[in-house]
Amino acid sequence: MMIKPYGDTLNDGAVQLSFTLPVKYSNKAVEAARVYCQKLGFAVADIVHAESLSDDFTFFVAYGKSFVAIDLDTIQVEEDVHADVMTMTEIDEFIKKN
Repeated sequence: MMIKPYGDTLNDGAVQLSFTLPVKYSNKAVEAARVYCQKLGFAVADIVHAESLSDDFTFFVAYGKSFVAIDLDTIQVEEDVHADVMTMTEIDEFIKKN
């Protein structure tokens, strides 16, 4: 079964990506982020949010479209492993006793 991400329409290939680039916020930085998304293989890349984190870093949110699909039937993984876990209270009690 071939699958790919979707946003509004099944199999539209829509992806949301957030990342930071080590550049000062500017129009050039926004364009660099868009070009970066294109180089990742997104056919359509829109920077929908850009925000300065400091003088030398800018955070971006991009929407892109990818034509890449994967065949789910070829994916092989080990069966899910279930492990018992303790709650924070149980951990505290365990530490006190041991």
